[in-house]
Amino acid sequence: SRAPAGAIECQVAALWCELLGLDAVGAEDNFFDLGGHSLLAMQMHARLADCIGRDHDLDLVDVFSHPSITSLAGRIEHGSALPASLDEAAQRAEKRRAALNDNRRNHHRK
Repeated sequence: SRAPAGAIECQVAALWCELLGLDAVGAEDNFFDLGGHSLLAMQMHARLADCIGRDHDLDLVDVFSHPSITSLAGRIEHGSALPASLDEAAQRAEKRRAALNDNRRNHHRK
């Protein structure tokens, strides 16, 4: 994997090294494969929000949906929302949840 390049990739890489206790990380490495977990992801999100400004739309979900330095840096740089496919998947999951809850409510009324 190539080394991180550019200001944002290098900033994210430095943060990962600190959080994960590593000397170096590659730009394409996966945060979770390197030992990252949800608590560390939350810490990373908070630290990134401090670095890039609270007015930025970086969401905790972005940390999970962009697990490499390259993809996360791209997300920060371009400020784009979740990829459409992921957004659609989230909407489908929400509809399924609503349908399950309706079924449970209807079942309990009988």
